[in-house]
Amino acid sequence: MAKIYSHPKKVFLILLSLTAFGIFSFTQLPVGLYPNSAKPEFSVRFGLEGMDPRDFLNQYGPSLKGSFNKLEGLETLKVKARKNNVQFNLYYEWGVDPKEVEKDLKAAISSAKGILPQELQRRVGHWQNKKNGGFIAISFYDDSGDLSTLQKRLSPILLPKVKAIKGVDEASLWDPNHKNLYITLDPQKIAQYRLPLAQLNNHIRSTINQWNAGSMQIGENVYTVVMRNKVVDFESLENLSLKGIGRESLRLKDIARVELAPQAEGNNVMRTDGKPSLILHVVPDGESNMKAICDSVIDLVHESASLYPKGTDFRVLVNPSTFIKSAIFNVKKDILLGGLFAVLTLLLFVGSIKASIFAAVEIPLAIVWAFILMYLFDVSINLISLGGLALTAGMNIDASVVMVENILRHFRIVNPKNKKEQLETVAKAAREVLIPILSSTLSTVIVFLPLSATSGITYAILGDLAKAVVFSHLFSLLVALVLVPTIRSHISMSEERIPGLLAGFQSFFDRVSGFYLKVLSGLISHRRYRLGLFIGFISAFILVLTLLGPRIDKTIVAMPKTDGIWINVNIPGIKTTGQFSQKVRSVEKLLLDTQKKYVSFVFTNIWSANNGGMLVRIHDKHMIDDALKSIREILPNGPDMSLSAWPWNPSSLPIPNPRDITIQITGPEKERVELAQQMRFDMRGSKKFSYIESTVVRGKQLKLEPRFEYIENLRKKGGPSTQDIGEYVRTLLSGRTVGYLSTKEGAKEIQVRFPSELILSADDISAAPIQAGQWLLPLKALVDIKSESYLMGLYEKSGREMTELEGNLKYEFKNDKEIDRLKGQLASLPHSEEIQILFTDAKKEINESLMGLLFALGISFLLIGLLLYLQFENLKSVAIVMCTIPLGLLGVTISLYVFGSTWSINSLLGVIMLGGISVNNSILLVSFFKQKLKDGLGTQAAALESAQLRLRPILVTSFTTIFAMAPIAFGFGEGAEVLQPLGIAVSGGMLFSTFLTLFFIPLLEVQFLSDRKEAHS
Repeated sequence: MAKIYSHPKKVFLILLSLTAFGIFSFTQLPVGLYPNSAKPEFSVRFGLEGMDPRDFLNQYGPSLKGSFNKLEGLETLKVKARKNNVQFNLYYEWGVDPKEVEKDLKAAISSAKGILPQELQRRVGHWQNKKNGGFIAISFYDDSGDLSTLQKRLSPILLPKVKAIKGVDEASLWDPNHKNLYITLDPQKIAQYRLPLAQLNNHIRSTINQWNAGSMQIGENVYTVVMRNKVVDFESLENLSLKGIGRESLRLKDIARVELAPQAEGNNVMRTDGKPSLILHVVPDGESNMKAICDSVIDLVHESASLYPKGTDFRVLVNPSTFIKSAIFNVKKDILLGGLFAVLTLLLFVGSIKASIFAAVEIPLAIVWAFILMYLFDVSINLISLGGLALTAGMNIDASVVMVENILRHFRIVNPKNKKEQLETVAKAAREVLIPILSSTLSTVIVFLPLSATSGITYAILGDLAKAVVFSHLFSLLVALVLVPTIRSHISMSEERIPGLLAGFQSFFDRVSGFYLKVLSGLISHRRYRLGLFIGFISAFILVLTLLGPRIDKTIVAMPKTDGIWINVNIPGIKTTGQFSQKVRSVEKLLLDTQKKYVSFVFTNIWSANNGGMLVRIHDKHMIDDALKSIREILPNGPDMSLSAWPWNPSSLPIPNPRDITIQITGPEKERVELAQQMRFDMRGSKKFSYIESTVVRGKQLKLEPRFEYIENLRKKGGPSTQDIGEYVRTLLSGRTVGYLSTKEGAKEIQVRFPSELILSADDISAAPIQAGQWLLPLKALVDIKSESYLMGLYEKSGREMTELEGNLKYEFKNDKEIDRLKGQLASLPHSEEIQILFTDAKKEINESLMGLLFALGISFLLIGLLLYLQFENLKSVAIVMCTIPLGLLGVTISLYVFGSTWSINSLLGVIMLGGISVNNSILLVSFFKQKLKDGLGTQAAALESAQLRLRPILVTSFTTIFAMAPIAFGFGEGAEVLQPLGIAVSGGMLFSTFLTLFFIPLLEVQFLSDRKEAHS
């Protein structure tokens, strides 16, 4: 080691190069709020164009399910059928690359389209269900409310520039009132010219779509051959000849109105403070720098404001960058403050300004060098990884403290006179603590290393944190074993004059040290006292865990406070989005008029005739609890309107958020659907649920039963077939999509329809005239029309057909006792033996991940035990060191209870970390105890001597960790709530465990290592 320390220039050059590479790596790392770890979920929806969902699944389901089940990484496939669509939900395993998943999924969808009829191929769409809020949303609006004109003028200003930003995956300026191309038929003209509707639709469809004639190769190029059709633009569609199904001179415009118009019903409605709004929606690719992309988009929107039409205003609805910047800044501040507190603590205990400065060098250097490995192992800068570096701000200095303290102790003994003696003294001191420093550092690394290799939820929360701790802590060895001794070998080692404050602290510490040794000597000398202390600790440990432990709230991970509140709105019985919109306006006005103290703005999104939501942005996230309580009190809940409000984060950890109750019912379809409907009725009637979703669809239908014999007779005279009648009714009621046409505003869907006011009741349907050869007959002459109610609950999970209900309880009812009681009530509803009711374990995945975490911890402690055995070669010594782990658990439990924190993965990590630190302190005590035994001291004298020599470094390492974690424990700033339980667990628990370790380890040494031969082994 002396050879290394004797070449300072080489050492400094190597370390300076590492520092430069670390700074470069830092600039290249992507910045996000949370780790880029996810469990991808995708949905594929097939629009049915009037086809019955069961017929669709019977005909195409096996092929579609076969294609999707072959996808690599797929964990679960769910199929949900509704009246107008069938949706396949694909859930993948943790860690699967979403981009690769989507690539394979697109190929499967493309293949699946080949088996579908042409009209259904156009109705296939897919999307990723992103749960981490990785998108930017900005609303644009003006006083006119003319969104189409606003979109036309804003699109060329914004979209090309936004799409050009590096890392942007998707960008769209969404007009909720987007227009389609409608052919609105004149019913009188249809009757006058006796036009068969099915033939008319087919004629229009056949003239729109271009024909793909195949492909051919010319030279090295392969050409796709297409042939244009009759209709190429709006004008040619209006002038489309109807020769062959009507008069020769008849044009489409003669019997219909051709126009671009918003969809009559079913459109989204989006409003900002009551004004109709466009939405600029931007999705980063997930691999780039999220913060940089968000900032670029927001800057672009502001910079382009001078080009917007006069009167245009905008609101930033979702901008993860704001939260990212604040949260990242907050953690960086915690690292700086924690490092500063650690250095000041070191200064007080060591009393040497030079020594404190040299040891303090370790904090920034180990963190900067950690960025090298983060860059090489694709660990981004995020709230979790920076939290890991914040942990090491106090831990990393421990090794340097031990090294500096031992060097100073040897210098006081030897008092070297020249550079050669100084180098030899430093080398001797370094060799003496080499093994303890290696053991204590590696024991911490071993604790965290398995966590970095876990999967699922545990990895999503702890993976980046564990890697950051391991990377930084390993580099702390390089500083402690190489840099600190090298510096101390080549500078003046004369003792600095200690200022008054430091001298006063040293005097205080000497008194504390004397008192500690006096108490410890008394305990060591009296066996009764030792046994009493052991019994007292065991009793306190049991009481704390049984009485206080269960009273601490439990959660997977604490969520950060937010300035957003989401209000879900459900209004049953509404037929149109327009009617729904008017109902919601009253809620908007109520919020804006009565909640000015809290509300900044309200954004409304209505996506169906019965469902919508409102994003309420409040002035300050610290008002979130009061704002949520106030808003919940004024929401007009009742039988005709259901509203529920909860905090909404712009970005969250990618962890499952299961419903409080999930019920799966299998058995005969009719009975299981009726039972599910009764359960849903009882759940809603209990008024304890904030959210209920069911796969059951209940409604009324008009069933048309064709008079087949009569229709067949008419068919012989040129009358309609049953298929023609179905086409007529479909067009009459809902319109019929016949193709797409490219316009200046983009591709527009073409739909043939009748005027909406034509059919207002069942009688209008009965009287609707249909062409039957030479005659016009009312529809009721060809079909019998019956009104009946229906229930449908078509749903499959992993190939098994079932009916499912899910529900979330209101906050005041969220407890295990209430959930079990409700489950018992629902399960007791009358049903036959053929029906099976299964309440799924909502927390199954979470519990499995926690078990995986506990398994990883078991492996970690086993490896620590093996490492200790290699050092001590004695099982009793290993057992004494390892028994300090429960001391940390006791302190953590008390701290979490006193400060009102929670049991979570992060607070559990605090237990792990405390176990590692306690083990490190114990290693130092036991190592010096055994050394003193070898030097010839008796058992009690060796215990007291080792306790006296190690008191200062143990207190320094403990208090540097406590004060380094204090800023995180107090939880100031954005995102602080995520890591706060960890800070409380470490800071508070460390106080208890340090105190107990200083007494228990010496007592255990005396109690179990009194045999001189055994101690020498």
